[in-house]
Parts: sequence; structure tokens; C-alpha cells
Amino acid sequence: MKKLLLLVCCALALPLSILAQEAPTTVVEKYADRTINGVIIAGAFDVQLAQADGASRKVGAKVEVQQELADKLVFEYTDEGYVRLSFKNDVSKYFTGSKKKPQAWITVSELKYLNVTGASSVVCTGICSTEGDLRILTSGTASVNLLEASAGTLHVEASGTSNVSDAKLTVAGEAVAEVSGTSKLSGTVKCGDVKFVVSGVSSVTLAGEAAKAEVEMSGTGSADLEHFAVGEMTAKVSGMGKVKANVTAGGTAEVSTMGSFRYTGAGLVTGKGVKRLD
Repeated sequence: MKKLLLLVCCALALPLSILAQEAPTTVVEKYADRTINGVIIAGAFDVQLAQADGASRKVGAKVEVQQELADKLVFEYTDEGYVRLSFKNDVSKYFTGSKKKPQAWITVSELKYLNVTGASSVVCTGICSTEGDLRILTSGTASVNLLEASAGTLHVEASGTSNVSDAKLTVAGEAVAEVSGTSKLSGTVKCGDVKFVVSGVSSVTLAGEAAKAEVEMSGTGSADLEHFAVGEMTAKVSGMGKVKANVTAGGTAEVSTMGSFRYTGAGLVTGKGVKRLD
């Protein structure tokens, strides 16, 4: 009887031990001799992003992927100077449950473009910068976290259920943020003029400041800008959208019957449906 129990226990333990073994991986490194100005990530990758500093951080890209997927990996350098990561086929079955996603480490020369789609996530280290335009695009369930960057101008587009979280962005000129679906944008932004286009059930939660702000709100979206100081504000709120603002000079707002616009600050915002919080 004891032998039978021992055999049963061993039989049960064997599949668990097989599952516990991690699939062998291979590491591919490229583009240390190139100028990398942007990153395109599609599929399912966990990415660490940084900008070269000339000392400890050198330009280049490295990917760790399961050996059985190495021949399906797309790891290329585009004409625009971007590193692109994806797979030739749908390999999502390899990353279900607790299975580890492919890991990537990318160090750019400067950051002009960041496009993250699918189920990929990007975590940023240090400050990334460009004197020109910085474009950030997310879709699917993708995420960009802890991005600290400076740029001449900024354009953010978040859709699906993606999110750009805990960002710290300094922009010399104009910034535009478009969020839709159930996507989210949060962090701190300092810029000249800014435009927010919020639709669906998406949300924007920001601190920081801007000289002028324009808000276009629709659906059941929300914009929490109570800690985002704005000189002049113009807003159009339709559907059941909600806006909280901090206005230091003045502005106007058009608010639908089901929508809301609430504000604090020394400024005066006029329009039907506008209410002061303090």
C-alpha cells in the first residue's frame, strides 16, 4: 500500500516538476553601431527603455526569447531609425498564464517615437529627450510606465485598454493628448499649450501646468486636471463627460445636460453648467 501511495505521489509530482522548468532561451543583441531614435513594440514583450548617456548606458538593443520562438522573432531597424520588435505569427499561446514574456532592453540615442501595441509593456529608466517632436502611441492592453522625457512638442495617442502611467513630461511647445476606449493617461506634464481629446470611458489624470488648455470631452470620459494649473481654458463637454480643472486666468466651457465642468483657481470660467469647486 505504501509503495502504491509513493508511486501515485511521484506521478502527480512529475508534471509539476516539468511545468516548473523554464523553457531554454536565447539572447540576441543588435544595433550598437546605429542611431536609435524610436521603438516599435507589437505582440507581447516586457521592455526596459533608457537613453544613452555616453558612459554607463550605450546605444543598442537586446532581446531574450524562448529558443523555439527565435525563428519567429522580428527584430529589425527601420528606415526612420527605429527598432521594431514583433513576431511573424501569433505566438500568444506561449505566454498564457504565468509564462514569462520575452524580455527586451533598448537604449536609444534620443526618443522621438514610441509605439507599443498588443500586450506589451514598457518601463522607462532615466530621462529620455528630443529637441523635436515626441510621439507616444499605445493600443490594445499595452502599457508605458514611468516615462520621464523632454521634447519640443508632444503627441500622445492611447486607445483600447492601454495606459500611459506615472509619466513626467516637459514640453517646450504644444502638447496634444488623445485618449479613447478605456485607456488612461496619468502623470505630470509641463508645457506651453495643450489639447486634450477624451472619448469613450477613457480618463486623463494629470498634475503640472500649461499656459492654455483646450478640452474636448465626449462619452463618459473624465479629465481630472485639478492639480494641472492652466492660464486660459476652453472646454466642450458632451455626453456624460466630466472635467475638473484649475484655471488661473479665465475661460469658457460648453457643457451638456448630463456632463459636468468643475474648477478651482483664481480664474473665472463662464458657460452654462459650469460650477466652481472652491
